[in-house]
Amino acid sequence: MFGQRLRLARKKARLSLRALSERMSPTVTPEAISKYEADEMIPSSAVLVGLGRALEVSLDFLMSGQVLEIIAIEFRKQSKTSAGEKKMSQETLNELMRFSEELTPEEKLKLISHLSETLSRRYEFTSKPRRSWREVRGILNDSSCCEDAQEWVTRTRSEATEHREKVIRGES
Repeated sequence: MFGQRLRLARKKARLSLRALSERMSPTVTPEAISKYEADEMIPSSAVLVGLGRALEVSLDFLMSGQVLEIIAIEFRKQSKTSAGEKKMSQETLNELMRFSEELTPEEKLKLISHLSETLSRRYEFTSKPRRSWREVRGILNDSSCCEDAQEWVTRTRSEATEHREKVIRGES
Protein backbone atom coordinates (compact mmCIF):
# COMPACT_ATOMS: atom_id res chain seq x y z
CA MET A 1 0.00 0.00 0.00
CA PHE A 2 2.81 2.46 0.85
CA GLY A 3 4.52 1.87 -2.50
CA GLN A 4 1.32 2.49 -4.43
CA ARG A 5 0.64 5.70 -2.55
CA LEU A 6 4.21 6.89 -3.01
CA ARG A 7 4.01 6.29 -6.76
CA LEU A 8 0.60 7.97 -6.95
CA ALA A 9 1.90 11.04 -5.10
CA ARG A 10 4.98 11.19 -7.33
CA LYS A 11 2.85 10.96 -10.48
CA LYS A 12 0.52 13.64 -9.13
CA ALA A 13 3.53 15.90 -8.59
CA ARG A 14 4.67 15.02 -12.13
CA LEU A 15 8.12 14.05 -10.93
CA SER A 16 10.45 11.41 -12.30
CA LEU A 17 12.35 9.18 -9.88
CA ARG A 18 15.48 11.28 -10.49
CA ALA A 19 13.64 14.60 -9.99
CA LEU A 20 12.17 13.35 -6.72
CA SER A 21 15.56 12.14 -5.50
CA GLU A 22 17.04 15.58 -6.27
CA ARG A 23 14.29 17.27 -4.21
CA MET A 24 14.85 14.96 -1.25
CA SER A 25 16.48 15.80 2.03
CA PRO A 26 18.00 13.51 3.25
CA THR A 27 19.47 12.41 -0.09
CA VAL A 28 17.95 9.26 -1.56
CA THR A 29 18.87 7.59 -4.85
CA PRO A 30 16.30 7.09 -7.62
CA GLU A 31 16.91 3.36 -7.29
CA ALA A 32 15.94 3.44 -3.61
CA ILE A 33 12.74 5.35 -4.42
CA SER A 34 11.94 2.74 -7.06
CA LYS A 35 12.36 0.02 -4.44
CA TYR A 36 10.08 1.93 -2.05
CA GLU A 37 7.43 2.12 -4.77
CA ALA A 38 7.77 -1.61 -5.45
CA ASP A 39 7.44 -2.31 -1.70
CA GLU A 40 10.87 -3.97 -1.77
CA MET A 41 12.26 -1.59 0.87
CA ILE A 42 10.77 0.56 3.62
CA PRO A 43 12.23 4.05 4.11
CA SER A 44 13.56 5.27 7.43
CA SER A 45 11.47 7.78 9.34
CA ALA A 46 13.73 10.66 8.20
CA VAL A 47 13.37 9.63 4.55
CA LEU A 48 9.62 9.21 5.02
CA VAL A 49 9.33 12.78 6.31
CA GLY A 50 11.49 13.97 3.40
CA LEU A 51 9.26 12.17 0.90
CA GLY A 52 6.17 13.79 2.37
CA ARG A 53 7.75 17.24 2.16
CA ALA A 54 9.12 16.76 -1.35
CA LEU A 55 5.77 15.47 -2.65
CA GLU A 56 3.67 17.88 -0.59
CA VAL A 57 1.53 15.11 0.89
CA SER A 58 0.91 14.20 4.50
CA LEU A 59 2.50 11.21 6.17
CA ASP A 60 -1.05 10.06 6.91
CA PHE A 61 -1.65 9.75 3.19
CA LEU A 62 1.53 7.77 2.63
CA MET A 63 1.03 5.44 5.58
CA SER A 64 -2.71 5.07 6.19
CA GLY A 65 -5.79 4.00 4.31
CA GLN A 66 -7.40 7.43 4.34
CA VAL A 67 -6.96 9.85 1.46
CA LEU A 68 -7.38 13.52 2.24
CA GLU A 69 -4.35 15.32 0.82
CA ILE A 70 -3.99 14.00 -2.71
CA ILE A 71 -6.12 15.71 -5.28
CA ALA A 72 -6.08 16.86 -8.88
CA ILE A 73 -4.90 13.57 -10.36
CA GLU A 74 -5.24 14.17 -14.04
CA PHE A 75 -4.73 10.72 -15.52
CA ARG A 76 -7.04 11.40 -18.43
CA LYS A 77 -4.69 14.14 -19.59
CA GLN A 78 -1.56 12.02 -19.15
CA SER A 79 -1.25 9.63 -22.06
CA LYS A 80 1.65 7.74 -20.45
CA THR A 81 -0.41 6.58 -17.47
CA SER A 82 -0.62 2.82 -17.31
CA ALA A 83 -3.84 0.88 -16.83
CA GLY A 84 -2.63 -0.21 -13.40
CA GLU A 85 -2.08 3.38 -12.30
CA LYS A 86 -5.53 4.37 -13.59
CA LYS A 87 -7.06 1.48 -11.64
CA MET A 88 -5.10 2.49 -8.55
CA SER A 89 -6.34 6.09 -8.82
CA GLN A 90 -9.93 4.86 -9.22
CA GLU A 91 -9.54 2.66 -6.14
CA THR A 92 -8.18 5.65 -4.21
CA LEU A 93 -11.10 7.80 -5.32
CA ASN A 94 -13.59 5.08 -4.34
CA GLU A 95 -11.91 4.79 -0.95
CA LEU A 96 -12.18 8.54 -0.42
CA MET A 97 -15.86 8.52 -1.35
CA ARG A 98 -16.58 5.64 1.06
CA PHE A 99 -14.72 7.49 3.79
CA SER A 100 -16.62 10.72 3.12
CA GLU A 101 -19.97 8.96 3.62
CA GLU A 102 -19.08 8.43 7.28
CA LEU A 103 -18.35 12.11 7.93
CA THR A 104 -20.67 14.48 9.72
CA PRO A 105 -22.03 17.44 7.72
CA GLU A 106 -19.50 19.74 9.43
CA GLU A 107 -16.62 17.41 8.53
CA LYS A 108 -17.86 17.20 4.94
CA LEU A 109 -17.86 21.00 4.73
CA LYS A 110 -14.30 21.08 6.09
CA LEU A 111 -13.25 18.51 3.48
CA ILE A 112 -14.87 20.47 0.67
CA SER A 113 -13.22 23.66 1.92
CA HIS A 114 -9.84 21.92 2.10
CA LEU A 115 -10.15 20.52 -1.42
CA SER A 116 -11.23 23.83 -2.92
CA GLU A 117 -8.40 25.71 -1.18
CA THR A 118 -5.86 23.15 -2.34
CA LEU A 119 -7.17 23.36 -5.90
CA SER A 120 -7.09 27.13 -5.93
CA ARG A 121 -3.49 27.10 -4.63
CA ARG A 122 -2.41 24.47 -7.14
CA TYR A 123 -4.05 25.99 -10.18
CA GLU A 124 -4.39 29.60 -11.13
CA PHE A 125 -7.99 30.34 -11.91
CA THR A 126 -7.93 33.44 -14.02
CA SER A 127 -11.07 35.07 -15.18
CA LYS A 128 -11.17 36.33 -18.72
CA PRO A 129 -11.39 40.09 -19.01
CA ARG A 130 -14.84 41.29 -19.91
CA ARG A 131 -15.31 42.37 -23.50
CA SER A 132 -16.82 45.66 -24.45
CA TRP A 133 -19.77 45.77 -26.83
CA ARG A 134 -17.47 47.22 -29.50
CA GLU A 135 -15.31 44.05 -29.35
CA VAL A 136 -18.32 41.74 -29.53
CA ARG A 137 -19.91 43.58 -32.44
CA GLY A 138 -19.85 41.39 -35.51
CA ILE A 139 -19.69 38.11 -33.53
CA LEU A 140 -23.43 37.99 -32.92
CA ASN A 141 -25.98 38.12 -35.69
CA ASP A 142 -27.59 41.48 -36.38
CA SER A 143 -31.02 40.57 -35.02
CA SER A 144 -29.63 39.82 -31.56
CA CYS A 145 -27.68 43.11 -31.48
CA CYS A 146 -30.76 45.18 -32.17
CA GLU A 147 -33.15 43.35 -29.85
CA ASP A 148 -33.60 44.37 -26.24
CA ALA A 149 -32.53 41.66 -23.79
CA GLN A 150 -35.93 41.49 -22.09
CA GLU A 151 -37.66 41.25 -25.46
CA TRP A 152 -35.32 38.43 -26.44
CA VAL A 153 -36.03 36.51 -23.20
CA THR A 154 -39.79 36.97 -23.65
CA ARG A 155 -39.66 35.92 -27.31
CA THR A 156 -37.51 32.80 -26.73
CA ARG A 157 -39.67 31.70 -23.79
CA SER A 158 -42.84 32.02 -25.82
CA GLU A 159 -41.23 30.12 -28.71
CA ALA A 160 -40.19 27.37 -26.33
CA THR A 161 -43.70 27.22 -24.84
CA GLU A 162 -45.26 26.98 -28.31
CA HIS A 163 -42.84 24.22 -29.29
CA ARG A 164 -43.52 22.29 -26.07
CA GLU A 165 -47.29 22.52 -26.63
CA LYS A 166 -46.90 21.26 -30.22
CA VAL A 167 -44.89 18.29 -28.98
CA ILE A 168 -47.51 17.50 -26.34
CA ARG A 169 -50.28 17.66 -28.96
CA GLY A 170 -48.19 15.44 -31.26
CA GLU A 171 -47.88 18.03 -34.04
CA SER A 172 -44.11 18.07 -34.05
